[in-house]
Amino acid sequence: MTAEQFRDCFVGERGYEALKKLMKSGNEHCTDIAKCWQERYDLEIAYAKGLRKNSETFQKLSSRTKGSLVQAFTTIATQINIESEAHNSIANILLNKISIPMKNLADTQLKARKPIEDVLNGKFKVWKDKRETDTKYRQRQFDNCKEIEGLYLRMDEIPKTTKNSAKETGKEVHLVTACVSYGGHRAYTSEKIEMSLRKLEQELEKNEKKYHESTKEVEIARQTCDAEMCRSCDQMQTMELDRINEMEKFIQTYTNSIQKLSETMNQITQELFSIRITPSEDIVTEGKLNLQTTETEILLYDIYAENEPNTMSQERRILSLMHWMQMLKQDIEIQRRSKDVSSVFPLKSREGESPDDDRSSSSDGAMRSRLAQSQTDIVVHGEQLRESSSSSSNDDDGAMCHHKKRENQKKKGIENLQGFCKQNQKFLSSVNPSEIFTNRESVRLLQCLYQGSLYKMEVLYNQIKHLPEPQYEHSQRFAKSYTDKGVPTSFLRIPFQPLSQTPASAPSVVSCLARSTPVFGAPPMMQQPAPPPPYSAHTQPPIGWAINDIPNEHSAQDNQSMAPTLPYPVLPSAMTASADSVRQQQPTAKHVKVMHAYDARHADELTIRPGDIIVLMERRTDNWFRGNLDGNIGLFPGNFVQEL
Repeated sequence: MTAEQFRDCFVGERGYEALKKLMKSGNEHCTDIAKCWQERYDLEIAYAKGLRKNSETFQKLSSRTKGSLVQAFTTIATQINIESEAHNSIANILLNKISIPMKNLADTQLKARKPIEDVLNGKFKVWKDKRETDTKYRQRQFDNCKEIEGLYLRMDEIPKTTKNSAKETGKEVHLVTACVSYGGHRAYTSEKIEMSLRKLEQELEKNEKKYHESTKEVEIARQTCDAEMCRSCDQMQTMELDRINEMEKFIQTYTNSIQKLSETMNQITQELFSIRITPSEDIVTEGKLNLQTTETEILLYDIYAENEPNTMSQERRILSLMHWMQMLKQDIEIQRRSKDVSSVFPLKSREGESPDDDRSSSSDGAMRSRLAQSQTDIVVHGEQLRESSSSSSNDDDGAMCHHKKRENQKKKGIENLQGFCKQNQKFLSSVNPSEIFTNRESVRLLQCLYQGSLYKMEVLYNQIKHLPEPQYEHSQRFAKSYTDKGVPTSFLRIPFQPLSQTPASAPSVVSCLARSTPVFGAPPMMQQPAPPPPYSAHTQPPIGWAINDIPNEHSAQDNQSMAPTLPYPVLPSAMTASADSVRQQQPTAKHVKVMHAYDARHADELTIRPGDIIVLMERRTDNWFRGNLDGNIGLFPGNFVQEL
C-alpha cells in the first residue's frame, strides 16, 4: 500500500463518514497540540511544577495521534519532565514560532475543509433523493402487480362460456353477468373486471418504465458520489500531509531551541534529535486503521414475479420473467454497443480532416464536439437498439454463456479510443482523459447492474423450466432486505477496484486503464547475438492486423499498398473481421521473458530489453507477438523472447 492509495480506504457513504471523522480528529489534535505549546510557554515561566504537569498532558495527547508522531510526542513528554529545571530563554520561541503558527494552521485547514464537505454532502443528498424516488416507484410497481393478480384470481372464479358459443360469436368475451364474492354477495361483472385489468396494466407499464429509469439514476448518482469522494480524498490527503509535515517542522524548531541550553541539557537535546517523523508512512497507517470493507454496492432490479411466495399464476410469472429478462438483455447489449460507439467516432471525425490548417482546426473542433456529445450519442444508440432489438436472441437458457463469450471483446471500443489519443497528441489535447476513464467504469458498473439482475431472474426461470442453474462470477455476492410491506431490495456487493490515480488529474489516457506487470530482475546471461526480426527481409513492418497467408514473393510495393497509412489505430469492428481466423488467442494469461533487445521501429511496436517480462496477448502467424509491457500494448519479434 502506498500513500497514493489513501483514497482507496474510504469508499461510499460509510467511507465518507470515516474520512470526516479522521480529518476532524486531526484538526482537533492540531488545535490541542497548539494549546499544549501555549501551556508549555506558561509552564516554562513557572519552572519545574508546571513542566511536570505539561509532561502529563503531552503523554495523554500522544495516544490520540498515529504512526511516528506517537513516539515523537511521547519522547517530548518524557524530556519535558526531565527538564523541570529548564531555562526561561526558550519561552518566547515556544510562543511565537510553534504555538501560534500551529493554531493558525488548524484554523486554516478547518476553513478549507468546510467547502469540500459541503460539496460531498450535496452529492450524497442527491443520491439519497434518487433512492427515495426509486423506492416510491418500486412500491407502485409491486402494488400494481398485486392488484392485477387479485383481479385475475377473481376472473378465474367466473364460469367460462362454452367453446361452441365462443366459436359462434367469434369474440373472446366472457358471457357472464356477474360474479359472486366469498360472502355470497354480488361483486363485479366480468366486463368491469376486464376494464379494471386494462387500466391497471396500463398504469403498471408506466410505473415499470419509471422504475427502470429510477434505479439506473440511483446507480449513476452513487457513481457521482464515488468520483467526488476520490477528489475530496486527494484534497484531504494533501491537507493531512501538510499537517504532519508542519508538525515535523514545529518539533524541529523546538529541538533547535533546546540546543541552545546549557550542558546540563545536552542529554535532552540528543534524545529529541532521535525523533524521526515519516509522513508518508503515517498517512498509510491512518488509512489502514479504517477497517471498513471496501465494496461497491449496486442496487439491483426486483420484480413481483421473481419472488415465489407472491401470489401469481405460473404462466404469468413466466411471461413476466421473460419480459424482464429480455429487457435486461437489451440493456446489456446497449452497454456493449456503447463501447463500439466510443471507438467509432474518432475515425469519423478523422475522415473530415484536410491538410489545410484552417480546415484542420475546424476538424479539431468537430472532434471536441463529438466527444462532448458522446454520452448523448450512446443514449440515442441505446434507444434505437431497444426499438430494433426484435431480432435479438430469446434463448434464455444460454444467456449467461452468451455474455461470457463477449467478455474478450467488450473493452475494445474504449481501448481503441485510448490508443488513438496516444498516437494523436493534437486530438488528445481536445479530449479530457477523465471522461474516457469515467465512461468505461460507468459502463462496467451498469453492466454489473444488468447482469446481476438478469442472473437472479434466470435462476428462478430455470428452476421453473427444470433447466440447469446459470453460472455467474458474483453469484455469492447478493444481499436482500425487505421493507415493512414485504417489498424486497436486492444488492450486488462486488469487490471494489482501486483507482490507480485520480481521474481529474490523469496524465494520460492509457495510464488510467492499463494494468502494469511487475518486472523481475533477469539472471546473468551469456552475450548472444540477437536474431533478425521476423520481417527483416521486407521493407514494411507487420500491419495492425493479420493478412491471410500473403506469399513471400509479393514485392515491397504490394505490401505497402496493403498496409494502412492512417496515423491512428485501425478499429477492430471495421478491420479485423477477416483476420480473426488466423490469430491464435491465448486462453489464459501467459508471460514471456525478453532474451534480446529490440528498438521499436513503428508506432505499434514495443521497445524491449533483456530481462523484461511481457504479458503475452496474441501469437501471430508471421512470428510476431502482441503483448503488454508495463501498461504499453504493442508488437514485438517472437524469436526475441522465451516463454516462461
